Amino acid sequence: MLNSRSALFLGCLFALLYAFPMSAQPGNVPKTTLFPVPAPSVSISSLSEHAVTAFAGLNIGSGLDPAFVIISNQSSEPIVAISARWTFVYSDGKERTFKQWCDTFLAGHKPVLLPNSYLLLGPNTSVVDSPVVATVENILRWEKGILPALSNLSEVRVKIDGILFEQGRFYGEATSYVADINARVAAAQTVAGIAKAGLANGQQPADIIVGLTTLASNYSTTDAEGKWVKRFIDSLSAQRPGYFQGLVTALDQIHLSAPIDVQPTGN
Repeated sequence: MLNSRSALFLGCLFALLYAFPMSAQPGNVPKTTLFPVPAPSVSISSLSEHAVTAFAGLNIGSGLDPAFVIISNQSSEPIVAISARWTFVYSDGKERTFKQWCDTFLAGHKPVLLPNSYLLLGPNTSVVDSPVVATVENILRWEKGILPALSNLSEVRVKIDGILFEQGRFYGEATSYVADINARVAAAQTVAGIAKAGLANGQQPADIIVGLTTLASNYSTTDAEGKWVKRFIDSLSAQRPGYFQGLVTALDQIHLSAPIDVQPTGN
């Protein structure tokens, strides 16, 4: 089955792009620049400026507060995927980038952000309206990897590169994210379909894995769907006895409610 960290992060994917090593010397409080969200009825605000959600009054400390934002979904439709980027600008002019893809396409089809809800978002953190989960202790543990990057900051820039609504409308520039979501959904459906058919025919998980591994060998090394097929097979292979069926069910739930429709810039 899915582990607790996957569930906690609501299927979030994150990638840290290291540009250079940083010192651990303290610096001044950096300027925070937030770019407008490219989707209608969705807004972004700094943690310190937001006072109307479950996260009001949250003081993370350790220099992390400027890196955290609140995403507000005031539309009538759930948001199922968010692509975000942090750019740390240092006093010597150098920059370092952190990215996070936060979506529902690993942990089954659960909305990332329901209408009239708020999301606490950091480079490695994604928590929906839950101060119980968003404790300082938890956040410091999740963000441990970026703590060394907080020294000598002059500015933190936060930009939402893409927003995907449940019915398929995508706003933003992160077209590679769209391609990845499509590849993941297709791979999940392929693997789940074969595994479900095998289980229905009385096959043992080990035998199903053998068949899936043969299938995976047919994909080229550069095929995006093939990469996810192999990752899902690896996850199934690692399951303890009795948990195989649960992961197959979770993979089967990874789907798009409608084809992704990338909206023209400005809409």
